[in-house]
Amino acid sequence: MTHEDQRSIDLRLRRALDAAAQAESDQGAAAAVEARLLATVRSQRIARERRRQIVWLAAAAAIVVLVSAARWRLSPDSGDPAPAPTQPAVSAAADVPDGFLALRYAQVPTRGGQIVRMTVPATALASFGLEPASAGSDVVTADVFVGDDGLARAVRFTAFSPKELVQ
Repeated sequence: MTHEDQRSIDLRLRRALDAAAQAESDQGAAAAVEARLLATVRSQRIARERRRQIVWLAAAAAIVVLVSAARWRLSPDSGDPAPAPTQPAVSAAADVPDGFLALRYAQVPTRGGQIVRMTVPATALASFGLEPASAGSDVVTADVFVGDDGLARAVRFTAFSPKELVQ
């Protein structure tokens, strides 16, 4: 068979197939087949939409859980309940509390720390609602508990005057 003969057969076969396709396209699909096909397409689209909604709801739930967990971890009252605040005992002689007063970072956990004695302006007492023991002194002595991370956790004002510390 020559190359020309093969082309002739291919051309005739192609024309016959095109004519058969044209004849069947005029008939259309059977109503039952068309209904099943449309139902299948609709159910696949609905299933795809449901999967998409489930994914979005799961993502939203995950975000809510993460934000709630982060807020819980950062809240000062999370974890062990803090002891009820008590009024520190006041020394009769100096009108200065005997115990430590909590500072801003008192709730931040720490593994250790140290107490640092320092002199602070007497006006620092006013920020705790206290008045200086002696009106003539412009500084007072304070013991400050500093955590190992460098954050001051508590302060205790002492009855010592800065002059007594130097001697």
